[in-house]
Amino acid sequence: MNMQMREKLRNLTTAAKNSEQIPEPSKKFGMFIFYLSAAIGVLAIFVFAIALFIYGHPIGAFITIAIALSVTYMLYKIQSADELPLD
Repeated sequence: MNMQMREKLRNLTTAAKNSEQIPEPSKKFGMFIFYLSAAIGVLAIFVFAIALFIYGHPIGAFITIAIALSVTYMLYKIQSADELPLD
């Protein structure tokens, strides 16, 4: 089952990258929406971490900040990747 999903994802990635059916502005807009929603999510996690720290839960705040930083790093790696490896 996993190999079937991986093959479908590979086909979808190839079609989205090389197909003339999907206009380039639509691809850019889709990625913009993805990054915008991810940035809002990370910002919400940081606000939650600050609230935890204010209300006297420093360990939870540090764990939450670590999660937010790791998500930020993953988004950076996705954005800077030339091509996502599917193997």
